[in-house]
Amino acid sequence: MENTEVFGSVMKNRIEKTWPVAAVAAIGLTGLAACSDYDDDELQASAYSEASAEAMEERMDVIERRLDNIEGRLDTMGADGMTERRVDAYEDAADRMEDETDELEDEVD
Repeated sequence: MENTEVFGSVMKNRIEKTWPVAAVAAIGLTGLAACSDYDDDELQASAYSEASAEAMEERMDVIERRLDNIEGRLDTMGADGMTERRVDAYEDAADRMEDETDELEDEVD
């Protein structure tokens, strides 16, 4: 028997043995890909909603810190240390931030 005949029969044997395994693997991967697409969509939606909620909570934290800062300034300086116009501006900013906080809380709920 020549080398090419031996090599050919070995390769034929390998192909005959591995073909069914490869076919089953390909079918399984196709099914897995279809399932993973479905799961990925759900996971992405879930991750998006979690990220959105986290972003809103972070925004609310920033607003609350600003409110605390404004209230602290109003308390320490008082109306005597600032013009009436400046006090009104701080109070208006605090009101706007409280409104934004309320809107964000409504969206989170």
